[in-house]
Amino acid sequence: MPYLNRPSPVWAGALSIRSKQTMYSSYYQPLQQALLTFGPVPLVAWEAVAQRLQVVRCRRDRGMLLGRGRVFFLVEGLLKEEIDDGREVYIQQFVCSGDFFTAPAPGSGGQLVAIEAATALALAQQDLYELNREHPELASIYEGIIAAIQQQLISRIRLLFISKRQRYAAFRQTYPGLAARLLDKDVMAYLAMSPSYFSRTK
Repeated sequence: MPYLNRPSPVWAGALSIRSKQTMYSSYYQPLQQALLTFGPVPLVAWEAVAQRLQVVRCRRDRGMLLGRGRVFFLVEGLLKEEIDDGREVYIQQFVCSGDFFTAPAPGSGGQLVAIEAATALALAQQDLYELNREHPELASIYEGIIAAIQQQLISRIRLLFISKRQRYAAFRQTYPGLAARLLDKDVMAYLAMSPSYFSRTK
């Protein structure tokens, strides 16, 4: 059985002639490369995934409308997940290009906002069911994606256990170059730091 065991320009080119996918074929290679970190993907399974992909775009400073999407891959841009718990608004995670993510849980008060204009690829819940049924070999890939998403959320919890004095430095070490793309208020909302304390540790 042929596998997508390395980025394949020929395969990406073959997909680009499909009428539904022609406009978006340039988005496939980053997703292909990301999937390979979880294991090889049979070509027939990749084709089934590609046929079901939906493109979601969002302008800067706008909330991303996720529709029926269940699992997303950020092709380009930068997102923040804001949570309003009724007492305060904080940032639960930043999503960078190359990251997988899911929609905020219903009732969480969360929304994804574009810090930079963003483009994502999405798979709907029903499509995930069908893919797992038709291609059981994708189950381990899906499990790896969900684990990576959970790890991203755990990263903030780990930072919050560090003393405030060391928190910003640890953030910059964990996410090299990200702070330069963010407003200070967003960094503070992520690290749970007040403006006065943040200014002393920056």
